[in-house]
Amino acid sequence: SFGAATALMSTTALLGTGLLGGAGLDGPLSSVSALAILAIIVTVHELGHFTAARSQGIHVTKFAIGFGPPLVSFERDDIEYSLRLIPLGGFVAFPEDDPTKLDENGKPVELLYPPDDPDLLNNRSIPERALVISAGVIANVVFAYAVLLLQVGTVGKAVTEFYPGVRMPVVAEDTAAARSGLRSGDLVLTVDGWQVPSDG
Repeated sequence: SFGAATALMSTTALLGTGLLGGAGLDGPLSSVSALAILAIIVTVHELGHFTAARSQGIHVTKFAIGFGPPLVSFERDDIEYSLRLIPLGGFVAFPEDDPTKLDENGKPVELLYPPDDPDLLNNRSIPERALVISAGVIANVVFAYAVLLLQVGTVGKAVTEFYPGVRMPVVAEDTAAARSGLRSGDLVLTVDGWQVPSDG
């Protein structure tokens, strides 16, 4: 499975969104927003692994978003799909991770697939395995590019326009600037007759 890589990616994303690193956003909604964005990123990432494996006919046993005990799960075509308690990652599991089926008492009953099955991930060529392993990151890059294109196409691109002058953010008391009449927020347009240009 690719759970460890997803956990690392999740921690990095949380630091980047400020959930663990203290960005300028405050309140519980910023945490909920960060977790929602993280869930989308993780889902896209795991779908990349899953799609790359299934499109090549490679056996997959589990597809999970989150870690820990399942909140919701169902099985279809011998694959267990689940949404789990801790939303900080996800995984795609292959038969090599757990090669036996378990009975109702949790005892192994049979091999899921024979060890020489050509559709096991370990029995595929290096390029096929490399595609499955790298597909999560590829999916994230494609997704990020699509979101960027959507944003530029609908909202537009930010344009920075400079105006003449320099704004004084803070003018400390008892300084020459304060004594000359400058105040915080003032816009200085000229100095001794010289106009302050817009390019700094």
